[in-house]
Amino acid sequence: MVRADERRRPPTGLRRLVGAVIAEPALRFAIPVILAGAVLLAEFAISGRFALLADPPLAFIVLGLLTVVTEQTSLRVSRRSDDSRLSASSMFAFTVLVVFGPGPAVFAFCAGVLFEDVKRRAAPVKLAFNQAQYALSMSGAALVLGLLSDLPAAAGAPPLTFADTPAVALAALTLVTINHLLSGTVCALATGVPVRRQMAGWQGAMVIIDGAQMAFAPIVVVVADYSLGLVPLLGLPFFALVLSTREADRRRHDAMHDSLTGLANRALFGASVEEELARSRHTGAGVTVLLLDLDGFKEINDALGHGQGDVVLRGVADRLREVVREDDLVARLGGDEFGILARDLDRGDEPDALARRVRARLEEPLVVAGLRLAAGASVGIAVARAGEDAEALVRRADVAMYLAKEDGAGIAAYDESRDPHGPERLRLMTELREGIPRGELVVHFQPKLTLSTRLVGGVEALVRWQHPERGLLQPGAFVELAESTDLMGPLTMSVLSKSLEQIAEWRRAGHHLSVAVNVPAQTLLDRELPGTIDRLLSELDLPASCLRLEITEGTLVRDPVRSAEVLEVLADAGVAVSIDDFGTGYSSFALLQRLPVHEIKIDRSFVRHMTERANDAAIVRSTIQLGQTLGLTVVAEGVEDEDALSALAASGCDSAQGYFISRPVPGDELTKWLDMRALDELARLAQD
Repeated sequence: MVRADERRRPPTGLRRLVGAVIAEPALRFAIPVILAGAVLLAEFAISGRFALLADPPLAFIVLGLLTVVTEQTSLRVSRRSDDSRLSASSMFAFTVLVVFGPGPAVFAFCAGVLFEDVKRRAAPVKLAFNQAQYALSMSGAALVLGLLSDLPAAAGAPPLTFADTPAVALAALTLVTINHLLSGTVCALATGVPVRRQMAGWQGAMVIIDGAQMAFAPIVVVVADYSLGLVPLLGLPFFALVLSTREADRRRHDAMHDSLTGLANRALFGASVEEELARSRHTGAGVTVLLLDLDGFKEINDALGHGQGDVVLRGVADRLREVVREDDLVARLGGDEFGILARDLDRGDEPDALARRVRARLEEPLVVAGLRLAAGASVGIAVARAGEDAEALVRRADVAMYLAKEDGAGIAAYDESRDPHGPERLRLMTELREGIPRGELVVHFQPKLTLSTRLVGGVEALVRWQHPERGLLQPGAFVELAESTDLMGPLTMSVLSKSLEQIAEWRRAGHHLSVAVNVPAQTLLDRELPGTIDRLLSELDLPASCLRLEITEGTLVRDPVRSAEVLEVLADAGVAVSIDDFGTGYSSFALLQRLPVHEIKIDRSFVRHMTERANDAAIVRSTIQLGQTLGLTVVAEGVEDEDALSALAASGCDSAQGYFISRPVPGDELTKWLDMRALDELARLAQD
C-alpha cells in the first residue's frame, strides 16, 4: 500500500515546532486528516470495536502478523521529490476486515505502518498522517462492506460466498481510492505538482498495483478458513517480488551513482535537474545548479598517484555532503568535476553564499599520504530561467565555472555577455554574418600626428557596426565574437576595402595619408592575403606605401614561420608592418630582427600616465630608444593632454595618436577636420 513520505525543505517556523519538514499547503491538508483519523480511532475505542484484541483468535494473529511483516518489506517508489512505498500489507489488512471487521483491520493496518514509520524515524506529522490515512481508508471500506453485505460472517457460516463478491469488490475499490486520494493529494501539495497530474502519473500506476493485490484478498479469506498453515505460503510470491525488485533497485542505484564516492552520477544529476525544473513550473520555486572543478587535482594525481587521488575525491565528496542542505543533491559528474542541485536557493545572495561555504570547506587541509592538501575549487552558478531545460541549465553552470577559473575569483555566476555560446551571442553572430555583406560595418579613423612637424601623416582604421536595431556598436561588442568564428576574415577584408576606398578619396582631395588596419592572426596566416591586398590596391590605383598592417605580438608568436612568410611577401610589395600594443604581449627582440617590421606602437596603458608615474615614463623612453636603435618608427597611443604630447616629442617619439589630437570619427568628419587643419597651416605660413 502506498503512503505519503515526502522529502521536503529544512523546517522553519511552525513546521519546525511540529517537527515536520513539509510545505504549508500540504500541512494545511494533513492537519484536518490527522484530526479526522484521531476522532475515528477514539470512536472505535469507545464503541468497543477493538474488543477482539483482548482475546485474539489464531487466525487474526496470523493475518495481523502478515500485515505487519509485509509492511516492513515495502518497496520504495524511487523519486527525488518523495519516498512513497508499495507493500502487500493492504491485501492482508483487507482480509482481516472481511473476516473480523473494521476494528481489528484498522489495528493491524495501522500497527504495520507504525512499526515501519518508527523504524525509519519518520517525522511526527508524517507518522500521524499515515495512521489517519489508513484508519480512514479502512473505515470507508468497512462502511461499504457493511452496507452491501452481512460480512464479517457469523460464527459457523462460510467466511465468504459468491454473493458477497460485489460488496467485497466495491469495498476494496473504496479502500484503494480513499488511500490513494489522501496520499496522492498530500504528495502533490508537498512537491508542487498538480493533484490531477500526480494521480494520472506514477500514483495512478500504484492504484492499479494495489487494486491487483485486492483481488487476492478473497483467496486469502478462503485459504485461511481451510487451513491457516497455508496462508503464509500465499505471501511467498510477494516476497519473491520484493527480493527481485530490490535487486533491480540495487542495480539501478549502481547505474545512477558513482562507484568511487557513492554520489549521484551525471545521469541521475541530469534527471533530477529535469524533475526539479518540472516541479518549479507549477510551484514557482527556484532551481539552482552549481558546478565545481577542483584546482590542482592533476598535480595531486601526478605527484601521489591515482590511488591517493581517489582518496582526495572521496574526501571532497564527504565534505560536499556536509556543507549542503539535506534536500540538496550532490553528484560527481566525472573526473574532478562535481555538481550540486539546490531548490529554493535563488533569492538574494544565497547561491553565492552556498558557493562560498563549499570553497571554504574544501580549502580546509585534507591529510593524504601524510601530506596536508587543500583541494580548492572553481565554482560556477546558474539559476534556472523560465522554460529552461536541464541541459541548458547545466551548460550555463558549466560556462560560469570556466569563467570562475578564468578570472581567478573562484566563484562566478553565469554571465550571458561572456558566454561564447549563449543565445544572445548566437543571435548576434547570425546578425553579424548577415550584416557584413549588407555593408553594416563602418570605419572610423583616428589621425596620427607626426611630432616633428605637427602634421597628420596617417590614420588608424577602427571598425564599428551600424546595427539596424542596436545602433552603433563598438568593437568590443562583436570583434571577439568574430574572432571565435569564421567571420574574422570577411570582417577584416571589409575594413581593408572601406579603408583603402577612403584613402583613395582623400588622395583625390589632396590629403596624402596612409592608413593602418589591424589584422588578426587568422587573416595574417592566410597565404592569400598578399594577393588580396594587391588586388585592392590595384583596383583603387593606390601605392602599397599608403597601407600599414597592424599586428599584435601574440599574433607573431602564434606561428612565427608562417607569419614571416606572409609578411615578407607584403614587405616586398611595399606594405609596411606595425607591432600594435608593443610591450604588453610576448615581446621578442629576435622576432623584431627577423621579421620585416617597420613600426612599433607603445600601448596606451604606458602613455596615459607617463607624466605622473616615473615607471611608465621610463618604459616609454626605453621603448622609443629601442625603436630608434632598430631603425623602427615609434608611435605612441593614448595621448590625452598637451603635457604627454610634449614629453613624447622631447623623448624623440615619431608619431602620436589619442583623444587629445582627435577621437576616432567617420571619414567625412575627418575630412572636414583635415581641411580645417590645412587652412590653419596655410594661415600660419602666410603669417610667417
